[in-house]
Amino acid sequence: MSGIFGFSFRSEPSADPQLTLEGLRYWNQIYGSAAADSALIGSSGIGCHVEHFSDQFPYTGPIHQEQGTYAVLDALLYNREELLSMLQLPSSSLISDESLLLRLIRQKGFSSLSVVNGDFAGAIYDPAAGCWTLFRDHLGVRPLYVYHDDRIFAFSTDIRGIASIPGVDLRPN
Repeated sequence: MSGIFGFSFRSEPSADPQLTLEGLRYWNQIYGSAAADSALIGSSGIGCHVEHFSDQFPYTGPIHQEQGTYAVLDALLYNREELLSMLQLPSSSLISDESLLLRLIRQKGFSSLSVVNGDFAGAIYDPAAGCWTLFRDHLGVRPLYVYHDDRIFAFSTDIRGIASIPGVDLRPN
């Protein structure tokens, strides 16, 4: 299972965005050492620590950038052939499960996740709209912790990443 994470300050950052990103990176590194990447986008950040990637498919990197958006995903798809068919791709397509899931969302919308059989979690960030879209499998196999208050929105595979952000209220709610 790979570690995915991200954040956006809702107003002028009260903490250093670079330090916030480093805290999230630190606590998610235990989820993968095959590859890692993170990016600061203004007062927002996104990243992924990849546990494993298949030797069968070309590797495009932990952060997917397309159409002005950024995405991080962790996926293991069990109905890959069905999804390839839905997208009119040959069964021999050399595309990772993460890239396949992202392509499905981009072409068919988020409602298409209802036909996905697998375990997955992901986030897509549109900096122009200042909008995050988070999604996960139906059973919640992949953890995805979320925190928000009037100053910050953050998510992480590891809750300790969120707890490392200065000013986060750790009281149960």
